[in-house]
Amino acid sequence: MMKRLFLGIAPTQTQNTQLSSLQAGISVDGKSVSPANFHMTLAFLGQLDIHQQFKLQHKLDILQASKALSWPKFTVTLDTLTLWRKPQILCLSGKVLDPNLQYILDECHSLLQQIGIKLPNHQSRKAAQNILPQEVNFVPHISLFRKAKQLPIKHEALALTLSPEKIHLYISISKPTGVEYQILQSWPLTEITGKKNAAD
Repeated sequence: MMKRLFLGIAPTQTQNTQLSSLQAGISVDGKSVSPANFHMTLAFLGQLDIHQQFKLQHKLDILQASKALSWPKFTVTLDTLTLWRKPQILCLSGKVLDPNLQYILDECHSLLQQIGIKLPNHQSRKAAQNILPQEVNFVPHISLFRKAKQLPIKHEALALTLSPEKIHLYISISKPTGVEYQILQSWPLTEITGKKNAAD
């Protein structure tokens, strides 16, 4: 059986409440994302079979146990309400400014390539408008609404700074009530003095 998986991070409970408040104050024609599903995707893996899933988890476990996995802690601020018209996603987005985050993104992609998982459209540099930014260049974001067709005229301002302690492997499960994202396993980020350089 194929599973729809992705690597990502989760807001804190306080941040979930802030996002819910922002969401409640937005008047838009769209379907609101459940607060239980708030997350920031780092690498969308697509449909994996059980062998690919276990291979990924086993590789991460081995790296963690040998201390070869030392993905550094990072911060990222989401402060811009953004509408991506083609996928009809309204989200709170930001920019990749912390080199530690860029390092983790590069490491995620490298690891997946090592175990034979091809990221959907990863690193395609062709001009592509109105598609989810993960398919072209990474844009950190948390989705608030789906099937949204326009930006709200007025909305509450919110600058949300994420400082995650762990990276999670999520599974997307379709249920009669809608899609649910569940965490299958987590790996801690480490406190590292100085910044990582993705070119090292």
